[in-house]
Amino acid sequence: MNAADHPMKILHVSSWFQPQLGYSEYHLPLAQQNQGHTVAVLTSDRYFPFPEYDTTVKPLLGKRIVGSGQREERGLNVTRLPVAFEYRHHLWLRGFERALDQFAPDVVHTHEFFTPVALQSALAKQRAPYTLVMTSSMEKEVFFPQSLPRRLYYQFHRRSFSKLLRERVDAFTAVGTGAREIVSYVVGIPADQIEVIPLGADSTRFRFDAAARKEIRNQLGVTDETVVIIYAGKLIAEKDIHVLVEAFARLPTQLPATLILLGNGSGSYVEQLRFLAQDALDKIFFLPAVPNENLPPFFCAADVGVWPSQSSNAAIEASLVGLPLIVCDDESARHYVEAENGLRFPRGDVSALSECLRRLVASPALRRQMAERGRAYMQSHRSWQTIAQRYLTLYLELPKEKTNRAI
Repeated sequence: MNAADHPMKILHVSSWFQPQLGYSEYHLPLAQQNQGHTVAVLTSDRYFPFPEYDTTVKPLLGKRIVGSGQREERGLNVTRLPVAFEYRHHLWLRGFERALDQFAPDVVHTHEFFTPVALQSALAKQRAPYTLVMTSSMEKEVFFPQSLPRRLYYQFHRRSFSKLLRERVDAFTAVGTGAREIVSYVVGIPADQIEVIPLGADSTRFRFDAAARKEIRNQLGVTDETVVIIYAGKLIAEKDIHVLVEAFARLPTQLPATLILLGNGSGSYVEQLRFLAQDALDKIFFLPAVPNENLPPFFCAADVGVWPSQSSNAAIEASLVGLPLIVCDDESARHYVEAENGLRFPRGDVSALSECLRRLVASPALRRQMAERGRAYMQSHRSWQTIAQRYLTLYLELPKEKTNRAI
């Protein structure tokens, strides 16, 4: 069944929405809209409470609470609702059912499982005939380890709300196998009933540009012979940037390499990074974070992309531009190099990461081979256009018998 022949009204629901950062709840709706469907986003009047918000993302996003109302945000129709309550990463939206009635969607695609907003999506389905799809991006690295309050919360969720989700949700999806296992455990459904649809990247924007490469390298004073290694993301301890900095500092001095850390972080952690890199500080650029739309030139200027811990969609974007990757050998990250387009190392192993860096810095041929494989694979399998089409096909194939089932 061709989704292009069946235009749909699709409402994407998320507790938080910050399109400047380029997450899936922005790119997926935009790709579906570009494929001819009527798409909107329903979310809260505030941004996600990122760790150390003031130093990591406030320079990009501004104040957390942006106000309610309907508006266009970076090409998408967005309705922001006021919040009845907020506790940590959980909130309840006021006026949720009224907003659903106004848009009258064929499909509601909720980008979370274990939050009050996910429950609102399921509860509202009793009175509205829409197809309900839920996607989880919560990998094991986020789910574990758990404090006692978090463990009790998920036990409560499993006992109190999982039955409702099983009866009301038409399709369960996850962005990876680890996320699928967590959904299976908490919701209580077999893993083979949860379809894995990975995250994507914008292949129209993330492509190599020789002029952009030259411009950024000239601004930084980097020679053509220098191998530029880049990390883009928040500079926080959970991202293991200290492991990357220490590994880079161990590279042989005769290798012509420099490191770009493109992101914001707390002053104390950045000072720790500077201390670890004191012997190689003249080869490291600490650059402020930029909006997702401004990332491509920096990836074009680089030769190797490194994400040393948690999964990051920026790795897909870098591979589309043509960067060989280095990622940790965790379940949530190793798929970034499944096309033999990069190297893996045990997470936290400074020596192993340094050896991966040395291999790629020292071998232009290896970098070129991995770059070509990665670019081709990401374009054919991981572009947002491809991922959007997979979801559209899923929407059309779903049965509707769960629509008005009672609890």
